[in-house]
Amino acid sequence: MERDHLILLDRDPQVVGIASQPFWLHWHDGTRRRRHAPDYFVRLADGRGRVVDVRADDQVDDAAAESFEAMELACRAVGWSSSGPGHLSRSSWRTCGGRPATGGAGVCGG
Repeated sequence: MERDHLILLDRDPQVVGIASQPFWLHWHDGTRRRRHAPDYFVRLADGRGRVVDVRADDQVDDAAAESFEAMELACRAVGWSSSGPGHLSRSSWRTCGGRPATGGAGVCGG
């Protein structure tokens, strides 16, 4: 699934740079220390940054959902956007037919 997403990112004309597992986000959830490394960081042609996490919807448990939420908050704090699970599924990959994404980093049909 990550490979499929990477192929779409690579073919998206809006994406000018991609880094795989570019950093670790560390935070404390009130009970314990947590950390998460996103799957990709992409730089868009207009200069904006986007953090991308790829995971099948049926593989997102409570801990993963909390990680994605923490990442979204951190991204907003520095002016980046984030794409979490649900933005690309195996069925949307088939629907795209491998065409370049048009709705932003790796999002089909938009």
